[in-house]
Amino acid sequence: MSLVYRYNFDTFVERLSTMKGIDYVHLAIEHRWGQRAIRFYDLDWHIIEIGETMSSVCRRP
Repeated sequence: MSLVYRYNFDTFVERLSTMKGIDYVHLAIEHRWGQRAIRFYDLDWHIIEIGETMSSVCRRP
């Protein structure tokens, strides 16, 4: 399933970092193709991945 978060990735990561009790698979990383992503566990220990859209990656300088 794919959902689009309407804010920029940095804003999302910043807001997520203020929440208590988040168990991370890993903090924000940049893949070799330039897309940044962060992974964490939900309450049932499923992995949630949030990443930049490729259109936003292409617009970065």
